[in-house]
Amino acid sequence: LCRGACSSPPPEMTMQRAAASLCLALAAGQSVASLDNMRAARIHSAITKEDTSGVYVDNIPMGTPGKGEVLIEVHTSSVNPVDWKLAEQGLYITPSQLGADVSGVVVGVGTGCSRLQVNDEVWSDVGYSGLLPGAHGNGAWAEYVTVAEEIVSKKPTSLPHSMAGALPLVALTAYQSMVTAGAPWDPNSNISVVITSGDGGTGSLGVQLAKKMGAQSVRSCAAPDHLSYVADLGADVVVDFTQADVFDGVPDDSIDVVFDNYGANGTAQIAMNALRTGGWYVFLAGGTGPGICEEPACTPKDGVNQLSLWTDSSGHDDLDAIAAIADSQGLTVNVDSSYALEDSADAMARQMSGQTEGKVTIEVIA
Repeated sequence: LCRGACSSPPPEMTMQRAAASLCLALAAGQSVASLDNMRAARIHSAITKEDTSGVYVDNIPMGTPGKGEVLIEVHTSSVNPVDWKLAEQGLYITPSQLGADVSGVVVGVGTGCSRLQVNDEVWSDVGYSGLLPGAHGNGAWAEYVTVAEEIVSKKPTSLPHSMAGALPLVALTAYQSMVTAGAPWDPNSNISVVITSGDGGTGSLGVQLAKKMGAQSVRSCAAPDHLSYVADLGADVVVDFTQADVFDGVPDDSIDVVFDNYGANGTAQIAMNALRTGGWYVFLAGGTGPGICEEPACTPKDGVNQLSLWTDSSGHDDLDAIAAIADSQGLTVNVDSSYALEDSADAMARQMSGQTEGKVTIEVIA
């Protein structure tokens, strides 16, 4: 990339021009932040489902990788429910750069980095620094993002950026939920898993990873027009949530793992009845649901383990493991819709609609 970019690229090609400036700056030991700007989607005010105009693209300085950091040229990012929930509640420091997921190419490496190098194709969950006092975010809805090397993994070779960029946060969430509950399991151990919503990001990855990590039976639910999609992902039973509850017909003491990624009122108590002694109830923290089973609202079952899961993106090991699963067993990535960086507000509105099948992505380099 640097060899090609430094050979006087056409001035109208913004990405190549930025890469050329980066190469020249690195060669001269200079800061690249002053040499070029980049486009980044930032939030300037709280949004609603009817009005996402508070999100728009600005031209801002391109960052420089510091000690232990890499600079990633972003190819694809995506919208997660937490993005709009935080934005809707006005929790970001404004203006703040948005986006946690990234798949792209390393174009700069700071001092102290030894694992990654320029031209590596990588993915990461860069987190939500825009929530911190005094910060304005370092999100991936941008042409470039500076990220700590420790949280960046080489992306699956089996997935193009357009698909890999949809996965880091939801894949980490689903993977860590299964590992918490004991995965990978012995295929002969007859493990049964319930995932309370199978057609969104965490659910679609949860269904696949549960099966690929040894679960014998996976049960989930979906919207009427998404039933075949979730079944194709590997779910053995898919319930139409407009007609029945995912636990309808499930005997007491028959389930090993409940991954409650939806969080409806009353789910925790129903899960307690369905779970075996030694089983796991994993609740996806940060949602709108009541959380794990706690008295007086819910009566926990003796011997059932519970966890309110916050996704841990502080290292690269789990993304490495997910990449290995994708490359050895395959992962299906369903992109509901894709938007250009300039249309990030529309991408947010689509995710907020509640009608998505799979992920909404933002393509920075198509």
